[in-house]
Amino acid sequence: MFENINLEYLKTFYLVAKEGNITKVAEKNFISQSAVTQTIQKLEKILGYTLFIRNKKGIELTRVGKQLLEKLVPVFSYLDATNTFFENLDAMKQGEIKIACGTNLAKKVLLRPIDNFLNDYENIKIKQYDGVSSEFEEMLMNSKIDIFITQKDEKLTEKFNFLHILTEKYVFVCSKWYFDNKYAKGERNYILQGSGSNSRKIFDNYSASHNLEYKTNLEVAGYNMLIELCKKNKGIAMLPLYMIEKEIEDKSLVVIESDNLPQLEYVAYTNKFVENKLIDKFLKYLVEDKITSK
Repeated sequence: MFENINLEYLKTFYLVAKEGNITKVAEKNFISQSAVTQTIQKLEKILGYTLFIRNKKGIELTRVGKQLLEKLVPVFSYLDATNTFFENLDAMKQGEIKIACGTNLAKKVLLRPIDNFLNDYENIKIKQYDGVSSEFEEMLMNSKIDIFITQKDEKLTEKFNFLHILTEKYVFVCSKWYFDNKYAKGERNYILQGSGSNSRKIFDNYSASHNLEYKTNLEVAGYNMLIELCKKNKGIAMLPLYMIEKEIEDKSLVVIESDNLPQLEYVAYTNKFVENKLIDKFLKYLVEDKITSK
């Protein structure tokens, strides 16, 4: 019996039962009254029960009709809620975006796009995460985050879609005091990140290819410590330019002129197997910000 019931038959019954009027249902769904009536008749024939009593006042549910409606209310209420959910997603009235991006990089590439995006879509939730890159790679693969902004990595570009966000060069910096009192006299003490970090690998490759002679008595865990120790006259650090624009502007750090310093390309990775209109919309804000910032 039930394999012959078209879902549209049940939906039409549900709408007529709720509305109590065939004409209104036909008008709202842009179909003829006869089409609605025929659908109800087909459903009644399949079930073998009369669902509506037709009288001078219109239509009235039979006992079986009332029982069927009772069963269908939670089903179609859920479908209505689901439909509303996707309508709200399409209209950007609800949704959530999870972005993995280091705090320093986020200030450079996410601050304005998030501000502009939320000005247009204030009901969207945005969560930004900072942490270990290897963990974010797995989270993106498993759709636990939506966007991962980091240095371009050929291994990652094979797994994910990516969008170019920023190209930034490295610079050598130190305090003005260190430059005048140490660097000018030939002293080259470098503050480095620990072995295994991306920045340390880049520094090691650069120093090897340029026969850079140096000493170091400081290895730290992050860029912020490099910056603060440089400001305290403890040596020279190689840092992405965007991280120290403020320090260069207020002259707490000075740039040491050097040739052929490496550049970094930062990209936004997304899961190539996941379609999401909301994420696509936000990525457009990233691209627009990149264009207007030039």
